[in-house]
Amino acid sequence: MKRDTNILGRAAAGILGLLVFIVFLPVLIIGTPLTYYFDWRREKDLKKYLLGLGDKNFFCYNNRTDAKDFIERELIPKLDKEVELIYLDGREPKSKYIRDKISLALYKFKNYTRFPHLLKVRDGQIIDESINNEFFNTMSQNKPMDNLLADIHKFFGLRAENKNVA
Repeated sequence: MKRDTNILGRAAAGILGLLVFIVFLPVLIIGTPLTYYFDWRREKDLKKYLLGLGDKNFFCYNNRTDAKDFIERELIPKLDKEVELIYLDGREPKSKYIRDKISLALYKFKNYTRFPHLLKVRDGQIIDESINNEFFNTMSQNKPMDNLLADIHKFFGLRAENKNVA
């Protein structure tokens, strides 16, 4: 008797599983291509937006308190005037550009290790580099910022004497 109940329970579970699969199969069949289409469309829109930006250089930093103060007080005034800022307040990027597009660009970082981060747009392509290590070594060890600024300017392909007037 116990064996019969066990067999009936397994059969009921199998039938229930099959019914769930049959019900969700159309959702999978329709949903998967739609997901690919919307991803493709978002990528295409981002590429078009980036091409419209031209060649841009961004210094990206977040709201980590000790770093934010140092960046805004010591580093930003020394950055080249062609370097624009993206401040990440939690998960929301603050800049003069479209928030959703910039957010997607930040999501696409290939070399992300932590902020601060450098981002440049060239021919509609996103190129990024983390300067987290160099930045925190400079900040915590009171090193001169010349090496850090040289690395930043080298990444962007800028001359070092084009200082910001902020």
